[in-house]
Amino acid sequence: MFGGDDMSYIEQDVRNSISFINGKTIKGYGRIYSSSNEDILDLYSDIDFNNKNVLSVLASGDQVFMAYLNGAKSVDLFDINKLTLYYYYLRIWMMKYFHTFYAEPYLCKLFIDKLISKVNPESDIEFNCFEYWISLLKHIDDYDLHELFFSLSTIIQLNDEEIKRLSNLLKKKKYNFYNIDISSEINIQNKYDIIITSNIPDWIYSSDGSLKKYKENIDKLLNPKGIVLSSNLSMSELNLNEKNFFDENFDFYELETKSNSCAGDSPGYMFVKRNDLK
Repeated sequence: MFGGDDMSYIEQDVRNSISFINGKTIKGYGRIYSSSNEDILDLYSDIDFNNKNVLSVLASGDQVFMAYLNGAKSVDLFDINKLTLYYYYLRIWMMKYFHTFYAEPYLCKLFIDKLISKVNPESDIEFNCFEYWISLLKHIDDYDLHELFFSLSTIIQLNDEEIKRLSNLLKKKKYNFYNIDISSEINIQNKYDIIITSNIPDWIYSSDGSLKKYKENIDKLLNPKGIVLSSNLSMSELNLNEKNFFDENFDFYELETKSNSCAGDSPGYMFVKRNDLK
């Protein structure tokens, strides 16, 4: 994410964050999801994460955290919005220092100030994120902070023991973060057993992005029998178009809900890469 003079990159990210808050469109910067807007518990319920290498959209961090709690061996991160990584560390610090999964009672300057006052960075990237929040908070108020985030949507309830277990897991895990648009040209050499894309296909469809390139990237990144897992957040012709691209060497499965509150609705779907030998 950084490179070269780290502090200059942080200063640039702070300036661009402020410009974005003030209404300017800047590539690579956008609003951050403070929690997921999908039913991750339902979505993950039939997926075997145990000892799997995972590539996940970062977004709010919920997708990543729940992959670890479900037994993932490793989770690499990607997002078109580079600000998600800064929020990822806020989430890690919330669990480590305040033993909470989300900001309580809500995300505001006072909460973040109290949180980062307890942080003792243990790596370069943690220090960079620490410096980002210190610098940003000097230039914004609570209204600006509100503009930087989408409000809480779907809340995952974790008990104290689960939060503690997740926090301990995160101390041991290393990751790569790729600030990329997965529907364009990318350079990732690793291979994965599971790729979590949330509703990125919806975004590709609505923004006239390349579903073809998206599929090519998924194909290149997945091991044989690997899974790409996506969420159902809108019903459109997208799924038919997406299926057409994936049909050549992937099998499609609609996932069933386990939640009484959304009975009859599917939380998402997956494509499984065939193990065809050519």
